[in-house]
Amino acid sequence: MSVDRITNVTTYIVVSGEDDHCIEIAKKRIEDAFSLPTVDQSPDPFLVHHIIAHESFLQSKAIITKLRHRLYDALDNVDAYGKGEKSLDRVALRALTNELHLISQDADSLVSSTEMGTMVVERMSAAHRKLMQESDAALKNAFSLVGDSLEQHVQTLHARRRWLLSYKSRKDIAMNLVFNLVTQQDSETNMSIAQATKNDSAAMKTIAALTMVFLPATAVSSFFGMAFFNGQGGSLTVTSNWWIFLAITIPMTLMLLLIWLRWTDILNVLEIIGRSTHAGWELVRLRSRLPDDGSDRTRVDSTSSGNSSLEKDVSKIV
Repeated sequence: MSVDRITNVTTYIVVSGEDDHCIEIAKKRIEDAFSLPTVDQSPDPFLVHHIIAHESFLQSKAIITKLRHRLYDALDNVDAYGKGEKSLDRVALRALTNELHLISQDADSLVSSTEMGTMVVERMSAAHRKLMQESDAALKNAFSLVGDSLEQHVQTLHARRRWLLSYKSRKDIAMNLVFNLVTQQDSETNMSIAQATKNDSAAMKTIAALTMVFLPATAVSSFFGMAFFNGQGGSLTVTSNWWIFLAITIPMTLMLLLIWLRWTDILNVLEIIGRSTHAGWELVRLRSRLPDDGSDRTRVDSTSSGNSSLEKDVSKIV
């Protein structure tokens, strides 16, 4: 905007989108204002600022109203889950969480727009006050209406920012409630798993107790049922080869116990052997591709050192 005091002409440059109806409405309001028979001969230079700011404010009310309705719908769903009116559904809760995140992002965008609009209107109001200070008494009376309107816009934008921050606070409370509901559901699931594990443990204890009860009788009956013992004729006779049973059973039992005790070390040895075999094949492949000038000698030496380290690991475990 530029004001020429000599010619009493104010020039405005207004930029807007192609589909912005705010400008057309502002033009209509300006035409209506200048068509009035009681219009002042020296209109306020900030009249266009006031009209555009007011129309922009009215246009944004629909956006905030839509955001408020979305927030209230999400809060109603969260309250229904919290009161137990709806069963907890993880898919529905995930969708509700995404909706709350989108609401938060839209609220942040509106807060930023409100703060920017507040800054612009405050600067317009300050410039208007400076204009009134440099004007005579008659112009001050004519310009006071626009000045009061700009001050009202500033206060309204501050109130709108507080409302938007309140929406964000309510969204955060609802989000925390959703997280708590999901956490409670996970806790209930973990408790169910723990209870099932406890029941399985009790069943295993029962099986172990039954095994301990019947194992001695089974072992004794199997022992005396072997061919080394003969109970016919009313007397128990033992053959002279009974030591074969002990000679085979005792070493096998000790071998199985040793394998069980060293099972973890055996798995580690097998893993190291597998890595050593892979490194050995890699070494063979590199040597087959090695040129006569020995340009890849460093890589082959590093592979050989890797094989030696693997051999040291195997020797430590063994």
